Amino acid sequence: MDFEDFAKLLMDPLRKKWQDPESIIEQIGIQSGWAVADLGCGPGYFTTFLSQKVGKDGMVYAVDASSVMLEYLASNLVQLAPSTKANVNMINSEASNTSIPDHSVDCVLFANILHDIDDKRAFLAEVRRILRKQSSLVVDVDWHKRDMDMGPPKEIRLTEAESRKLLNDSGFRIVHLINAGPHHYGFVATLPSTGRKKAVGNA
Repeated sequence: MDFEDFAKLLMDPLRKKWQDPESIIEQIGIQSGWAVADLGCGPGYFTTFLSQKVGKDGMVYAVDASSVMLEYLASNLVQLAPSTKANVNMINSEASNTSIPDHSVDCVLFANILHDIDDKRAFLAEVRRILRKQSSLVVDVDWHKRDMDMGPPKEIRLTEAESRKLLNDSGFRIVHLINAGPHHYGFVATLPSTGRKKAVGNA
C-alpha cells in the first residue's frame, strides 16, 4: 500500500466506530490556547480536532516524516477545520528529531506510532525536550497486542505494560487512563515535578 492509499485509509469515516478522535481528545484535558504536538500526525485524523480544541490562540505542531501525509493534512484542515487551520504548523521530519523549540508545548500526543519507532528512548527524549517544564502532558494511544484482523503485525506491537515501562524509564508517570476504543489502550502521563494528579495503578 502506498502513502496515498494509506492516507485515505487512515481518514476512513468508518474508523470513528472503533477509534473516535474527538472522544479521545476530550478525555485528555487540553485547554484553549495550549500548544500541542501531534507526532506522527499522518493525514490529520487527530490534528483536525486538536486544532479546534486549542482554538485560534493555540498552536498545533503536526509532525510527520511523509510529505504526502502532510499534503493530505493540509487538504483535510481546509475541509474539516477551516476556522482554525491557521494554527497548525506542519513539520516534515522524523518524530524523534523535530524542529519544535525546547520546552514550548503543553501536550504531546503520539497515537499508533510508538510500536513503529526503532529508537524509543531517543523518541521519548525528544518528547521531554519539547515539553514545557510545568503542567505538561504526554498522551500515548496504541494498539493492544493481540490477534485481530486490522492494524500492524502483532509481533511489533507493545503491550500496555511495555508502553508504561518505556514512559516510566524516561521519567514520566501515568496520571489517568483513556478509553481509546476496543482495539487500543491509551493513557495520559506527566513529569512528576508538575504536581498533577496521583499516578494510576502500579505506574
